[in-house]
Amino acid sequence: MELSRLFSPRGIAVVGASNNPKKFGGLTLENIVKSGYDGYVAPVNPTKDEIMGLPAFNQVSDIPMPIDVAVLAVPKRHVESQILDCAKAKVQFLLIMTGGFGETGEIGKSEQAEMVKLARDNGMRVVGLNLLGLGSTPSKLLMNASLAMREVAMREGTISMVSQSGSTMGILYNRGAREGVRFRHVIAIGNQADIEIADFVEFYAEDPGTTVVLASIEGLKNSQRFFAAARRCQQLGKPLIVVKTGRTQHGARVATTHTGSLATAYEGFAARCEEVGIILVEDDLTMARLGAVYAKYGDPGSARGVALLSPSGGAIAQATDRLSEKGMELADFGPETVMKLETLYVEGMTSNPLDFANLHDNSFLDVGDGGASIVAEDPNVAVIVGVLGTTHNLDEMVTDMASSVGTRIPLSFAVLPGSNGDRARHAAAEFGLLAVDSIDDCLNVFRLWMQSRPIIFPSPERPNGIENLAGVPELAAGVYGEFETKRLLAGHGIAVTREAKAATVEQAVKYAEEIGYPVVLKGFGAGLNHKSESGAVKLNLTTVDVLRGAWDEIRKSTRDALEGCVVAQMVKGEAELLVGAYRCPDFGPMIMFGAGGVLAEFLGDVATLPAPAHRDSIRAKLMNLKISGVLGGLRGRQAADVDAAVDAIFRLGWFVADAGNRLQELDINPLIVRKDGDGAIVVDARMRLEDLRQSE
Repeated sequence: MELSRLFSPRGIAVVGASNNPKKFGGLTLENIVKSGYDGYVAPVNPTKDEIMGLPAFNQVSDIPMPIDVAVLAVPKRHVESQILDCAKAKVQFLLIMTGGFGETGEIGKSEQAEMVKLARDNGMRVVGLNLLGLGSTPSKLLMNASLAMREVAMREGTISMVSQSGSTMGILYNRGAREGVRFRHVIAIGNQADIEIADFVEFYAEDPGTTVVLASIEGLKNSQRFFAAARRCQQLGKPLIVVKTGRTQHGARVATTHTGSLATAYEGFAARCEEVGIILVEDDLTMARLGAVYAKYGDPGSARGVALLSPSGGAIAQATDRLSEKGMELADFGPETVMKLETLYVEGMTSNPLDFANLHDNSFLDVGDGGASIVAEDPNVAVIVGVLGTTHNLDEMVTDMASSVGTRIPLSFAVLPGSNGDRARHAAAEFGLLAVDSIDDCLNVFRLWMQSRPIIFPSPERPNGIENLAGVPELAAGVYGEFETKRLLAGHGIAVTREAKAATVEQAVKYAEEIGYPVVLKGFGAGLNHKSESGAVKLNLTTVDVLRGAWDEIRKSTRDALEGCVVAQMVKGEAELLVGAYRCPDFGPMIMFGAGGVLAEFLGDVATLPAPAHRDSIRAKLMNLKISGVLGGLRGRQAADVDAAVDAIFRLGWFVADAGNRLQELDINPLIVRKDGDGAIVVDARMRLEDLRQSE
């Protein structure tokens, strides 16, 4: 969508403007006037002749100049009439600040839809409703009702952001200006009743002046469009950094499997983000700070070492500990670097970290850059962090270090709060450098940056010779036990145990002889969801007598719930995996895998990928889990058949993709991975299907 006129309008009308800056209309008009915008501004208020020195109009249609954007800051009852009047003036965009619509419930949503339809039918597009507004530094425009944004100097940058929350926009713009984060366009879109987050990501992707895109998301109106826009950012080399609320909210569906109890909607969102190269972070400030690093320095190089410089020995000791705890590397200075540093520091004190107290002149009156320019030339150094305490001349230190390092490598500062720190942060901001309050915050940003952007794997190719679940006739809705589930999995080339269903102990004896001892007995019946917990599983049964005894024990422990037992071959291996699938309502089919067996839920050591997934993506995720140590042959154990495990997970991805909306959850627990070369085999599985006829 072409949104240029929204951020660079020729003319703006503020409907509901007043001389009272405590009201949305008055504050918005004041912000526009004071921000330096040089376009045409028209306040609209039928009770006023002049507002803030500008001639006022009774209605937008009375304004003689072309109006690209009309801000509606009027009571709810007047919104409809103002939309119709704006249509007469051929307004392109409506920024509707008025609340009381979609955010209030179903009635409000219906009223909101009517307002959007009215605007669309008359050739206008709506931003909002219930929004705070926007800012554009190239246009010197603050078209919003934010007090926070007007408090800081407007510095043009290349970071563009869309947020649903107005307070998030204001805080990041204000805090960013103080910390060296420079924005191009920012907007808080409120209810996204018409123009949505995906529209702005699309626009920023194509905007030549934007190099980094940020999105603070509460919910997506159209997830497919959003992820398509994210792919476009990736194609054009623009990092898209995202924060999304709801990391701890579980889906509304009832979990009937291990997979269901471990899965959340956020994990599905995170998996889709990784698939298209989105950088997902946990909070808005980290998003803005990381955006600033990408905007100034681009992607990281091959070096991963961090150099620490400080006038405080205590602060630098803490920083070194934090660095190690975060798994980051303290750079080893090369011989040439050490030799050059010896001209500034006393003998033996030229290793990383550098304490300014060890300079030949340790008076702190003239630290200079503390050797930062020398360190910046070392190929082992990826980042320089200045850890600054309370020395009186911190601003001079920052200026000297920033001037000498330039843009060769990232330079940032962790500055303790206080008046001296404020001057240091201001000095850093003048150079567009990050200066934050804590060592942890500073290091976290660069840890994320040096992890690089997610690897985007190609679309997986469908394996030959697998059945499509749609070809299985007349599957009813409901929960399917292991016997039926494994039969379907086998059709997709996934190895399963040899087994048979027995209604009586005599049938069990017959099937055990056909399968071959040792065998396993697993009771089945309504309510037997976690069989091991209810005593319905008996392992390693080696004779007929042992099998008969096990049958009796299962019957006693499960009582009336037992309908029979599955007799299956006994399988042993090097590792047990939980492999599952579920359908995320907003983000589609997912596969999940990790440590299996009875500890699956307790450990929570799982990875999630969209289905189907590429084999290399599955392998990378699997080998990044804690269970990877066991798979690789921990403490003298034989290495497990990782290739077979990856293949089983890969095929499950196609199974869930083929199943469509019918498959809600599927649980394989465990998938036993045998020693390298011997394969992986499904021992237990169950799934839940929706009514096929309703989902066709």
